[in-house]
Formats: sequence, C-alpha cells, structure tokens
Amino acid sequence: MLFILVLKNIPRAQREAPAFTTPNPFQLLMARSTVVKVAGTRGHNPLHVGQDSTASTTSGISPGSGGFKDGCMRAFAMLLVLGFAVTAFAQSDNAVVTGTVTDSQSLPIARASVHFKALSTGAVRVVTTNERGLFYAPALRPDDYELTTQASGFATVTQSLHLEVGQKLAIDVSLKIGPVTEGVHVTASADVLRTTDASVGEVVEPKSIQELPLNGRMLLDLVLTVPGTHVGFGAQTGETNPLYWRPGQRSAIVIGGSRPNANFFLLDGATNTDPTFNTQNLSPSPDAVMEFQVVTSSFTADMGGAGGGQINIVTRSGTSQFHGTAYEFLRNGAMDASPFASMGNNHLVQNNFGASFGGPLAGKERKTFFFLNYEGFRLSQADAQILTVPTMAELAGDFSMSKIKLYDPTTAVANPNYNPALPVGPSNFPYTRSQFPDNQIPANRINTQLESFLLKYVPAPNMVMMNSGVDSNNYLDVRNESHYQDQGTARVDHIFSNNDTLMARYSLGSEHGFSPSSGVTSTTENLPGFGANFDNLSQQAVISWNHVFSTTKLNTASLALSRLSMDRTSQNNNVNDIVGQLGIQGIGFGGAGAWGAPWFAAQGYTGIGDTFAATPMHAWDTTIELRDTFAWQRGHHGIRIGGDARRYIWPMWGFFQNRGYYQYTSGYTSEFGFNDGSGSGFASLLLSLPTVKQRQAGVPQMNLRNWGWDGFGEDSWQITSTTTLNLGLRYEYTSPLYDLDSTNTNLIFNGGVPSVFIGGQLGYPKGLMYANKHNFAPRIGIAKNLPRLGIVLHGAYGIFYTPVDQNTWCNQRHNVPYVFPETQQADNFTPPASLFSKGLNFGTPVLGTGTLPATTVSFTAFDPHAPAEYVQQWNGQVEKSFGQNTTLEVGYLGARGFHLQRSHLINNAPPGPGPLGPRRPFKTLSFVPGTTLTPSSTTAVVQSQTLPVSTINLLENSAQSWYDAGYVNLRRRYSRGLSFLANYTFSKNLANAPDFRSPKQ
Repeated sequence: MLFILVLKNIPRAQREAPAFTTPNPFQLLMARSTVVKVAGTRGHNPLHVGQDSTASTTSGISPGSGGFKDGCMRAFAMLLVLGFAVTAFAQSDNAVVTGTVTDSQSLPIARASVHFKALSTGAVRVVTTNERGLFYAPALRPDDYELTTQASGFATVTQSLHLEVGQKLAIDVSLKIGPVTEGVHVTASADVLRTTDASVGEVVEPKSIQELPLNGRMLLDLVLTVPGTHVGFGAQTGETNPLYWRPGQRSAIVIGGSRPNANFFLLDGATNTDPTFNTQNLSPSPDAVMEFQVVTSSFTADMGGAGGGQINIVTRSGTSQFHGTAYEFLRNGAMDASPFASMGNNHLVQNNFGASFGGPLAGKERKTFFFLNYEGFRLSQADAQILTVPTMAELAGDFSMSKIKLYDPTTAVANPNYNPALPVGPSNFPYTRSQFPDNQIPANRINTQLESFLLKYVPAPNMVMMNSGVDSNNYLDVRNESHYQDQGTARVDHIFSNNDTLMARYSLGSEHGFSPSSGVTSTTENLPGFGANFDNLSQQAVISWNHVFSTTKLNTASLALSRLSMDRTSQNNNVNDIVGQLGIQGIGFGGAGAWGAPWFAAQGYTGIGDTFAATPMHAWDTTIELRDTFAWQRGHHGIRIGGDARRYIWPMWGFFQNRGYYQYTSGYTSEFGFNDGSGSGFASLLLSLPTVKQRQAGVPQMNLRNWGWDGFGEDSWQITSTTTLNLGLRYEYTSPLYDLDSTNTNLIFNGGVPSVFIGGQLGYPKGLMYANKHNFAPRIGIAKNLPRLGIVLHGAYGIFYTPVDQNTWCNQRHNVPYVFPETQQADNFTPPASLFSKGLNFGTPVLGTGTLPATTVSFTAFDPHAPAEYVQQWNGQVEKSFGQNTTLEVGYLGARGFHLQRSHLINNAPPGPGPLGPRRPFKTLSFVPGTTLTPSSTTAVVQSQTLPVSTINLLENSAQSWYDAGYVNLRRRYSRGLSFLANYTFSKNLANAPDFRSPKQ
C-alpha cells in the first residue's frame, strides 16, 4: 500500500513575486501536427465572458510553395511506408493543444487563426483551423499562455491557458458574430481534464519543485508522490554496487511494478538515461528545472526505450525579464538530535548553495534568451558502524578467552564416546580431532607474514557488547564520509522571425568524495584504511531546431550527447602494495594502480582488506543520438512519424579479485569435522586454510560499441466530438555490444551441452548475442469525454520493450582466454592435502588439460538467443473535474512482464560428501571446433581447448512478473497560493525474479 499527501499553501507575498516561474521561448514554437478535435470545455467548464479591446493581432505563418510541400509529402509517405522514423523523444517534453472553433450555432469556422502567446517571453505561435474548424498546436513548451482566436466577421476571443509538460489539452472556442474590434475576454482557464489522452501519469509542477522540502535536493524524490511508484533497490541506488558508485545520485524507483532498471529518463526531450544500469545520468538542480512529468502506464507510441516509467524533465530558460536567485541551505549536527545509529556521534555538516540567473540577451526585439545555473553540495558526516574484530590475543593465536573450542585439523584420534551399535552421525562419529592445548594455536603454525599484516591493519576492540563474546560486536568504527558535488547548466534559446526556434543547452555535474565502507552488508563493511574514493563526471548536451513548414506541417530535429565517467579507487591503490608484502604468488594484477590488500572473509568477523569487486574501476560511456519528428494535420487525423539513430561508446576497465579473495569457515578447526558449534573461522585464517580461494588472473578491460534506431507512427483520430482514439505502432532495434579492440567469449548450447565460442569467429555474432529484429510494439488508447457530467473515461493497452542493461556484457570480459577467473573450493570440514602445501598461493594459469595441472575456471555467459524483455500494460480510469483546477481520478493499472533477465547457476554440485568438482553437471568446457584462441592478458600456458570448469553463471531471459493496482488520485493544480496532490495505491506485485541478478529457483 502507498499513501502520499502533498499539501501546500503558498504565502501571498510569494504568489505575487514568484522567482523563476517562466519558461523558455523555445517552449512556444515546436510544432508537430496531429489533428485532434475534442470538446474539452463545453458543458462542464462554463466560461465567464466579458469585453476586451486588446486582442492580439499577430499574423500567422504562410504555407510554403507547392513544390516544397509536395516534396515533404513524398518524403513523409516514404518514411511511413518504409517504417523509417526514429522515436520522437524530443517531443515528449512539450504540450499539445487541440480544439475546435465554432460559431454560436456550433457550426465549424474554417481559417480562423489561433494565437498562443507565451507570457514569459511574449513570443507567439499561430495555427489555423481547417475546413472542419479543427486546430492543432503541438510542441508548446510548458508556460502560461494567452490564447487569442480571430476570424473574419467574428468578435475576437481571448482566454488564459496554463500548459504542463507532456500535457494533451482539448478546448472548444465559440465565436460570436460581430466587428473584429469587439473582443470577448474569457477569464477562466481551460479545463484540466485529459480529454484526449489515455496514458497514466502525473506532472510535478513548478511550485512543488520550488517549495517542497528536499533533503539533499534530489529532484527524483518527488517522483514518489506519483501513484504507482515506490523506492526500489539495487545498483540504481548508487551505493550498493561498486560498478555504479554514485552516493547521493539515487535513481532506484519502482514504477508500475517494473524493476528499477526498467525506467527511462529524459531531459528536455533528449535521452538522459545511462544504459550501464539504466539509471539517470545527470540529476539537474531543482532551480534549473521548470517541471517534470512521470508517465506510469500505457504511454503513446512516441515514448519507448523501457517498460517501466518515463520521467521527463524540462529545464528553465530565460524570459523577457531578468530574474535571479541565490541560496544556501545548511544542516548541522549541532542542531540535530543524536539518533541511536550514530552511537553518540552525530557529526554532520551539509551545505547546499547556488545561484541562477536568466533573461534576454541584448537587442530590441528580445528574441534570444539565456539561463545560467550553478549548485554546489558539500557533505561531511560521521558513519558509525559496529563491527567484529579479533582481540589482540586472538591475533597471536590465543583463543583461551573465547567460548569456542579449537581443534587441530591435522590430527585424528579415536572418539572415546563412539558407540558402534548406533548409526554414524555428528553425535556418534568414530574419530575426533585433538584440541589445541589451552585453546591456543602454536606460534610455528601461524603464517607470520599474515600475522604481521593483521597486527598492522586490524584495529583493536574498543567496546564490549553485553551478552556477547569478547570477539562479537566489539569495535565501534566512526569515520567521516565526504561528498562534494558541483553542477551547472547553461541554456540559450532563440526565436527566428519565421517562428522557427533553436535551443542549445549544456549541463554537467561533478561528484567526488570518500566512503569509509562499500556497502551495508557484512562482506562489504571495510575496516579503517580500506575505504574507497570516487570521482565521477556526468555531462548532457542537446541542440534542437523546430521548423514550421506551414500551420499543418511541422518538424523537429535534435542532436544530443550524454556522457558519464566514473572512477573508483581504494585508499591503497598507488600507495601500498600489500599483496607484495604478504608474498602471495599468483595475484596482484594491474600494477601500482591496483595495489592493495586481498580480501579475507572469516566466518563471524568483519571482512579484512580492500573491496574485491570493481576497485579500482574506470568507465566512461557516451551516447550520441540524432532525432527527427514530422507531424501532419489531416482532417480528423493527427499523424506523427519520427525516429532516432544512436551510437553508444563504452570503454572500461575494472578489477575483480585481482588481489585475491579468501573465505574461511569454522569447519576446519571443529571437533568432528561437522557443524557442531566448535571451531573458528579466524583460527582457520591464521592457519592459512581457506575454504574458498578466488582470483582473476589478468586485466579485465573492454572497448564496447553498439548502435540502434527506433521508429514510430501514430494517429490521433477524433472519431466524434467527444471521443478520441489513439493508434500507434513502434519499432525498436538495438544491436548487441561488441568489443572494438578485443573479442569476448560466450556459451552456445547444442543438445544441452555448452561449448565456448569467440565472438566474430566461425559465424558466431561478434556481439555474442543474436539481435532481436522483431520488436514491434502496438499501442492503443481511447478517451471518452462526457462534458455535461465533467467526466472523462480512459482506457489503454500497449507493449513496451525494456533492453537489458549493458552491464550484462561486462561479465564476458571475465572469461578465458583473456582473463582467468579461478575458484578453488574444498570441502568445508576436511581440508585437502594440497591446501597445506599451497596455502594462499596460486599457480601459473594453465588453459586446457595436458601435462601440466589445468586451471579450473568459472564462466559467465548469457543466452545468445535470448528473447527480448517486454511488458504488456493496460489501464482504465474515470476522471472527474471539480472546478477548473481540481481533478479526482480513480483507476486500475495492470502489467505483465515476460522474458525478464535472471541468473541461473547451471553447474552447481548437488549435495554430497567429498570434492565438488566430480559432482558438477559439467566437468569441462570445450571451445567450438576450429576456434582460434586470442592472446591472453596473462602469462597463461595454453595446452588445449578443453578446460575444467567450476561455477557457470548463465544470464537467461526466463523470468516473469505480475502487477495489479488500484489507485485514487486527487490533485489541485497551483492556483491562488494553494496546490495539493494526494493519492492512495493498493497494489500486488509478484515476480519469480524481482531483480535482474536474482537466481533461478
């Protein structure tokens, strides 16, 4: 269940002097033509009529020459027939106004001119009614407008409009016969009902962005005020996955029951989605945002790229007057209560500061406008964690104060309590181990180098928890984390004399700081000296040009670039070669930039060492996209076609277990070799007897590329004056990622038996996956207006494809022959003889069976024939207006997800005694016959193309999800100092793999 209430009463002083509430001149023009005629105000929105002699007389745009128009028609027909059109994302940040102009007898008036004047800039957009009295004004930017309607022989009518991002508004205008100089002024605003739109969503308006409190000023927190949304988890939080470490830049939101990586983010109509984990790239400052829209279900065919929600943000622009703001927000622990989690240390200093300024550039006509914004963020706060560290006595092998008894794994003596007449089991075993004298490990049995490392880097206990042992929850770790963020936006808009507009914007955000820990689990809490530094830079730029061919034909073209660079390092990288100091063989790849300590995980204790996953890591990905949209009004039909072509560039390197990973359990020092409550994982560490040893020999790096294009066609058909049918078809294509410099490997299954292939060899795809080329997504929606009742009925259905996040391809760089991911796992209670001789060391990587002992490697793969992930959505709503600013909506949302990605460990050994290898379903893997092996980044020895294998992690698109929700949403649009948004959602969300790495059961 979800209940959200947002209530605001703005003081009168703020209402009369708003700061930066006006948008962009570019908001005025953008013209896409789709004819939709719906009676939106008649009957339930009575108009107050008065006299006004100041009607606008701005002239419209004359159509182009016939030859040019015919050429456009031919081009349009070719695009429609060939299906080449790229998605109109660049349009989704605009509003669309449709309507009819009639006389007093409800007869249509042809060739009436309708003027939209933006109050922020004074710019005017003009459209003309067709022979049926219909007009269509697409691509109007969010703003307050003065709408003036004129026709020969009729009195002019003027009324007010407020348009929101993504809004589809239908209005009726009735003209009375009279002199042109005689004006009629409508004081009421147009109705807020969605009379032509069947999608489900909500707009977060400017006053909510400006006035609602935001801790850390994260704009996406306001998304949670929309029905059908709640906080998600996973890499998208920015603080759970080292591959996406962006503290304070969370974008983990569940919308409409979909996964957090199934959302699509737009900024000024351009893609702002980083495809690594499908997260928001640049998080703009609230002061740089005009408003934004969240579409949760069954959106129209011009939106795509994800099966979850569409979050569409529109930035501010300069206006015809100069406006500016400056601010500083301070939080300080000295003024806060101390929570229990802080353990008495509530150090906190947080500063948010910035400034914005915008207005017209020099010139009498004031057709060029600018907007500048800067925001800084500084955070320093104490992180308090209760950890478990060994005592000084335990570091020396003395466990005499411990409640746990230790036994020597190298001894076996007869159990005096064994009864041959009873079944053999944990309580009746013929042999037992000898206990270490006085529960102390002899000094000559302890790894001296490892002991020196522990004495130097592991802190001594500083607290004792009641009712716990001396080595349980005995260390209070208090260290400061720091975040530094700087971001800025520069935007310029120009209105040409022919009503064309050009917008250019560049935004960037810098994030850097220090995190004492790498997460919130026992395997990622770092002891002092092993924290992580991060340094990220996000950029987004867009240039958009809107061209008006005529009052019925409009075109929008845009070029956008989005880039995210992320760096993550540990405190020891380039500083401290702990692996070299320990003298461990076979680990420590990457040179000085990857220096640090192995990760030692002893059962019952906090992990010791540098984070083993993606530290250090450097990734910088770039998306370049070109988009175009053409709109055409034809009778009762509003036709739109559009599309985009994009190029994705992703170089990256990141280390996983290059310094080694060692896991220790209590089994080796237990009494009977069972889970009998004796033994200690830390004692096994001192004896250098890990249960699991892992490394990745090599330098995992890649230089990936792909391209894609999407297209759509859509028709908004006004069947009757109160019924609108939206029909659309969308096509999406994205090629699999391929490596520009090297080749990756994957598995192909023949008769259920896996074989290894190298991308691009023997006819196998270079991108390791066969592309899905049949991703057609139909959309249908209907809106029925009942004007006398002030009610609109909505219903919609659609198919939405969600591409897997590109991190899927990262796993392939951790496979042989380029990198050797080696796992040595023994029985948890009986150490093998080889473990006593090798200890922590690894040998030279050996590929394939032969004279030398072959290296047993793990393998990560995905289904090369994986079907596309998609979601079916449907909804139905009843919307009722209460006056001109308040609506009540009651609705149902449904969704079903198909072919969702999940993890399947296909080579796990079934339970049983003895070594794991002989019990695995697949003991070996072989390369496809005829394969030519590529060079390795290690000094590996190649013996053959058949190799022993341990774990095989297969990512397969086989999961499903189910979502059903009912909701009630009450909204009052900002008026007279008051706005509110209140909603209640009752939902049921089921999935057999709730996250994209969830295991198959």
